[in-house]
Amino acid sequence: MIEPTADRVILRRLPTPRKHGSILAPDSAVKLSQEGVVVARGPGERNKQGKLCPLDVEVDQRVLFGVHAAKPIDIDGAEFWVLRESDIVAIIE
Repeated sequence: MIEPTADRVILRRLPTPRKHGSILAPDSAVKLSQEGVVVARGPGERNKQGKLCPLDVEVDQRVLFGVHAAKPIDIDGAEFWVLRESDIVAIIE
């Protein structure tokens, strides 16, 4: 696997449901999901005093993130997304 640096997080984006009740949305109407599962995280970022500040998110946590915050990457043919921890809006429990 890959290990991100500093305050970066790699996640697997969860699929957006195409069906809402009994209505099936066409592919053109389905937006990218803003929900994902953390698969790897960096060690954290250093503050001005040089102390390492660890990340708040853990591997396997479901998170909500900004629409344009994540960048797609390809790892061994699988699509993952990389973003900074500050772009994560919420942890879903």
